Amino acid sequence: MGTQDIVKNGYRIYTELDQNYQASMQVIYDNTALFPVAEDGTRAESGSVALDPKTGGVRALVGRVGSDENPGFRTYNYATQAARSPGSTIKPLVVYAPALASGWSINKDLPNKPIDYNGYTPTNYGGVETEDVPMYQALANSYNIPAVYLFNQIGIQKGISYGQKFGLNFDNVPEELGISLGGGVTASPLQM
Repeated sequence: MGTQDIVKNGYRIYTELDQNYQASMQVIYDNTALFPVAEDGTRAESGSVALDPKTGGVRALVGRVGSDENPGFRTYNYATQAARSPGSTIKPLVVYAPALASGWSINKDLPNKPIDYNGYTPTNYGGVETEDVPMYQALANSYNIPAVYLFNQIGIQKGISYGQKFGLNFDNVPEELGISLGGGVTASPLQM
């Protein structure tokens, strides 16, 4: 079955798409004024996906800014095709979920001042340092230092294993503490 068969032969496609969610998201992405333009004239690009947390079904998905300006079947889709570092969004998947499953308490205090791990010394965004913080606060504030500390404590392999259970690909990703901050890992917004 080819693309033309799907387009012309009356196939029915069943999805969990919610037309109201989709229309609302599309209105935002069609308003190109919401997306900054660089000095060279290129506009910031983006994609977005909304999932039903119970089923994992896609409720809405937009793959690019200004789709009215970029019409066309099968153009590049930033929501499904962009492979970028997940950054801090990886922390709950490879750090906090496996830690909780291993018996760590959300109230456990974690260090929040730089620690040297054989030449790798993570810092928090903006250079923020505090006394020890409970795990829930480290997650809520997306602190890097406690995440790397905890990732080191639970073990890199355990964190990777959990990431794989969540559908992330770790092929060709060096087994390093930086994984806890998204280092070396790539995923699309839909995968995340």
